[in-house]
Amino acid sequence: MKKPGTVHPRTTKMFLRVHGGEAAVDDRKYEFSSNIVGGNPIILSHQTRKWFTLNWQEIIEMAIDAGIDTPEPKPTKGRNEHGNRTTHSAVARRTKNVPR
Repeated sequence: MKKPGTVHPRTTKMFLRVHGGEAAVDDRKYEFSSNIVGGNPIILSHQTRKWFTLNWQEIIEMAIDAGIDTPEPKPTKGRNEHGNRTTHSAVARRTKNVPR
């Protein structure tokens, strides 16, 4: 199975891009950006000057594999997905016998 994304050698010309930010993992630094034409994410390694891209089809496939299309269980009436009372029922319970 092919891994998602493409690692481009440092000699490859980089697309025009919009800078998104920087991050560090241990002592390694990375730059996050997206290309202007398709908006695809780009990660540049400051250590190797290689860059990594994902196209939108790969991102969609990763999201599907992660369960984005799996329906969430329906909450019990008056409770949210964590089993806590919903705000509406809690407010209704508190204000039920309040004089107007």
